[in-house]
Amino acid sequence: MTDDRPWELWDDPKVISTLEKDWTAEKRWTQRAVLQSILNDIVAAPRVAITTVLEVGCGLGHDFAAVIKPFVERKEVLYQGIDVTPGMVEECKRRFPNDAICFSVG
Repeated sequence: MTDDRPWELWDDPKVISTLEKDWTAEKRWTQRAVLQSILNDIVAAPRVAITTVLEVGCGLGHDFAAVIKPFVERKEVLYQGIDVTPGMVEECKRRFPNDAICFSVG
């Protein structure tokens, strides 16, 4: 599966299942390590208010679960995940029902 397919097809359960298998592969570890480092720096920096993390293209929430969720649970950041695919957003809401976590279609 490639990312050049029309967005409306991404809502198909078969497509979501395929993306789920692909995303859980070890392809994302380097990217997640960079994201982890950035969030550590943000949390360590002096600030007046809690930082909000906006993830555009949150997909099925894998990066959120692997990296961002612990920061949210420790109340170090607020989180807003946005994706153009309603099915993926609904899956995120099902997986992560915490009121402090916001997933939306956009």
